Amino acid sequence: MNGQSQSKYLLLVILCFVSIGLGSIFFTGDPALKLLILLIVATAFAIIPIRYLRSESRGMTDSKLEREQIEALEYLFDLETLTPVVFLKLIEPMHEGIIVVRGSADAGEVFVANSAAAQMLDREQSQMSGSSLIRASLDASLLEVARRADSIPEEVTLPGGRILNVSCTALSHPNFMTHKSDEVVEGLILSLQDLTDQRIAERSRSELIANVSHDLRTPITAGRLLAETIEAGVSDEKLRKKFHRSLLGELNRLSRMVERLVKLSRIESHEDEFTMLKFPIEELVVTVVDNMSTISSASEISLLQSEDTEMFLANDPEMAGDFDRLVEVFANLIDNAISVSPKNSTIVINVFSVGEIDSQREVVFEVIDQGPGVPPADRTRIFERFYTGDASRNSQNEGLGLGLSIARHIVQRHGGEISVRNGVSGGAIFTFRLPQNASSAKTV
Repeated sequence: MNGQSQSKYLLLVILCFVSIGLGSIFFTGDPALKLLILLIVATAFAIIPIRYLRSESRGMTDSKLEREQIEALEYLFDLETLTPVVFLKLIEPMHEGIIVVRGSADAGEVFVANSAAAQMLDREQSQMSGSSLIRASLDASLLEVARRADSIPEEVTLPGGRILNVSCTALSHPNFMTHKSDEVVEGLILSLQDLTDQRIAERSRSELIANVSHDLRTPITAGRLLAETIEAGVSDEKLRKKFHRSLLGELNRLSRMVERLVKLSRIESHEDEFTMLKFPIEELVVTVVDNMSTISSASEISLLQSEDTEMFLANDPEMAGDFDRLVEVFANLIDNAISVSPKNSTIVINVFSVGEIDSQREVVFEVIDQGPGVPPADRTRIFERFYTGDASRNSQNEGLGLGLSIARHIVQRHGGEISVRNGVSGGAIFTFRLPQNASSAKTV
């Protein structure tokens, strides 16, 4: 007798006692006996729902276990036949890309591929199954690794720049074997690991070491030579003062490099707090233009505001942000423009808003120069830290390539975006966009 049958019989016995008890109440005159019978009946009524609920709960649990056992048996049955659906259940949760090929690398077809592999190869997962390996991957390097099938990992760089660690192993299961004449051809399983971020980090570290060792060496060497010259004695007072000024300049240059390294580190780790307060946008523009006018004039370059800027600022618009940080971003971009602009040229400052709904309105700041522009190869990396692909655009940053990276992090902390493109008639246009109606009076 199982548990459910025992429960039913027990409930039936309890119901019989309840019926007898209720009948006895009507035929008993003793009040004490009636009270005792009522207590027994009440206890029975309490036991009935408890036993019923326990029975139902146990039944549900047993039913759930039955379903799970059936699913497990079905899963094992499918695993024996190795259907694509079941195989995908095994490989889909993996972070590594997995591609299973039925047959050889050249003549076989993809049996199944997980979503990680499709994402790494920038392919539709549904279109990979049933295709040849070369059509599924669109890369000959993977085909070469599959042809060897020696389980030795190899780094492969895809046309888009993604770096993969690929290895391929032969599959001896009958479901993946094919027959070519009298020869049995084994199947293949490829494993793909994305190393792109790791290689970028390693490249950044290498560039950091190279740039810091080179650029810090310059002021250190110059300062040491000046100090040795002064120590040896300089009879000419004017020349001695000049050496002192040069030594102080090299020390200041070294100090600025270190400060920028520390500042970038603190911004990236969110150690520096940003205080978001509302301010007039015109105040930001005027402050930056006033600060940079002396530098632009010394280089014989004009700073002008566009007509769109004047029209936009005439309405006294406001925005929220860390005023000093945004001044730094704006000044950084103008300083970049000055460093590459020819004499007697003009740098145009363009400010306007986009977006029809107030909650989604953005303020766009543009710095337009008449320099050589930014090469396409540099546009994707120019905001990376320590990147100095175009040295002329990093002269004010002492060669470490930190200024634009600091600007990017400041803009991103404000919830905005920063980018660069070349103008139709030449020159570069650096743009950063910020939410106009961001919450004010808060610290981020």
